[in-house]
Amino acid sequence: MALNSIAAVPAKIVGARVVDPKGAAVGSLVKVQTDAKGKPLKADIALTGGRTVTLDASALGYDQTANVVVTAMDQAQLAGAGPAPAR
Repeated sequence: MALNSIAAVPAKIVGARVVDPKGAAVGSLVKVQTDAKGKPLKADIALTGGRTVTLDASALGYDQTANVVVTAMDQAQLAGAGPAPAR
């Protein structure tokens, strides 16, 4: 299921493992940015290399049972993704 298709962000998603299409771990989910109704818009992901990037929720899948986020991007593509905004 696409992350942006869930109605409300489950609390357990923070810290969820993020994997590439082959199932290799690429990082963990740090924060989900939502609209006023709680629907996911963007997700901040801490990559295994230490950098944090922000991806659109529509570009991510979410397995609620396993609490795993899936991205279609591999590690190299993620390394070139836009950085998360400063907090």
